[in-house]
This record gives sequence, structure tokens and C-alpha cells, in this order.
Amino acid sequence: MTYAYSMDDAVQVANQAATDIEAWLWGKSETISVVNVEDDPDYQRRDIDLIWTTQTGEILIEIKGDRWNKTRNLFFETHSNLERGTPGCFMYTEADWLFYYFVNTRQLYRLPMPKTREWFLITMRRFRERSLRFIAITQ
Repeated sequence: MTYAYSMDDAVQVANQAATDIEAWLWGKSETISVVNVEDDPDYQRRDIDLIWTTQTGEILIEIKGDRWNKTRNLFFETHSNLERGTPGCFMYTEADWLFYYFVNTRQLYRLPMPKTREWFLITMRRFRERSLRFIAITQ
């Protein structure tokens, strides 16, 4: 099964997820700072979106925003581009945590990395592979 999205849709969901998560982190008593590094090329290469500094140290976070919460499935990007053989962010993120956030219901799942990736690599054959296709919308 293939799902189609526009890039505008994807950007809107990602922006909403980052905004909501940043606000939530700022509301936590242990927070010293929250820095969004999504536009920083050094952190983009490492697939890290936020640096959350708490009283106990620095925590690197990758955010995955999603709208399809009806199935309660999580979508781990294992391939960025199948034709080119490029790995998806889930396979190489250097984040300490993956924050998987459903923007419609405001449900947040906090998954420890790389432990979640290790588990997934062992069990991934149990899951069906899905793909996304971005479409261009012209007006």
C-alpha cells in the first residue's frame, strides 16, 4: 500500500510537532533550555531536531510528526529513497530519544534510541513494509 502526501502537508505536520513538543519541554520543571537545530546542517546530518538541556545534562531529540493515529501504528523510516538506496532517518539518527508525536490527538511516544532501533532491527520481519509517495500539487 502506498500513501500520497504533498510536501506542504509533511512540512506542516513537522512544524506543528516541533512547536508542540518544544512548548511541552519548556513547561517541564527540569528544563534549562530547548534549542531547535532542525535548520543546522551539522545536526541535520546526524538527524537531530532538538537539544533539550535539563538539570542532569543535554538530551538530543529526533521528532517524528504524524497524523495517522487511527491505526496506532508507528512509521519508522528505514529508507529515504529506495531507488537510490539511501537509509531513512530512523536507521542513522544519533538522537538519544525519538519523540513520535501524533499532531491530531497530541499523543507523544518517547522512544529511547538506539535501543529502539536495536529492537526494531531484530523484529522488523514481523512488520509489513509501507511506503510514502509525495505528490506535487499545482494551483
